[in-house]
Amino acid sequence: LLSIEAASDTRRKPRRPGKNDTALIAHVMIGIGNKPYLRGIGPGLSTDKGVPMDYVDVGRWQWICGEPGADITVSLWKNDEEPAEGDLVTVPAGTTLEIHPQFSH
Repeated sequence: LLSIEAASDTRRKPRRPGKNDTALIAHVMIGIGNKPYLRGIGPGLSTDKGVPMDYVDVGRWQWICGEPGADITVSLWKNDEEPAEGDLVTVPAGTTLEIHPQFSH
């Protein structure tokens, strides 16, 4: 039998962005039960429907592009329903960009 502590250690942790990955890390406190989504242009992205970001730590979320060497241009959305304030964000291929988005509510 597994102890409760051992069972909690089996949770999947998101991988860290590699040196050739295009990645976005969002520092945002959006409340329990809410999740940030990305909409945009680039591999695996759409302007009509968001893709969820992966939880990393309290107030920290990430998304890593599935294709190294691709630029992405994105907007961040709360629960794929409310866009963050500000302009689109462009992440050059092979870089990791950290942002601190704000929501109007």
